[in-house]
Amino acid sequence: MAKASNGCGAGSTAAPDHFPPGPGELQSLLQTEPGNADIHNLLGFSYRKRPAPDMAKAFFHYHEALRINPAHRTAREYLGEAYVQVGQLDKAREQLDAIERLCGRDCEEYRDLAAAMAGTQPRAKRW
Repeated sequence: MAKASNGCGAGSTAAPDHFPPGPGELQSLLQTEPGNADIHNLLGFSYRKRPAPDMAKAFFHYHEALRINPAHRTAREYLGEAYVQVGQLDKAREQLDAIERLCGRDCEEYRDLAAAMAGTQPRAKRW
């Protein structure tokens, strides 16, 4: 499941105890909060995790989340996982290095992206 916030002080309109809303609901939230990095991050996640992923939209929203908040660790993790998904490990490594600069190697985002890059499944995520 997707993480609603990454501990960087970025709040989210979405309730953390529920499954992430779908793209339609998130697009509605985005109309009222266009500068919310968490909503862009969750949109990227929802487009990437669809049965038929829309990677162009996923990448757009991850990049938008990072434009708004360059220190958004979860957006960096998910962007890195998206790069792994499309076989761009060099770009995934860039995100892993950025996460390391933000929180070191012992934070959840670093461990999860490193696991994805190593071809193992990250542990279950809290939403």
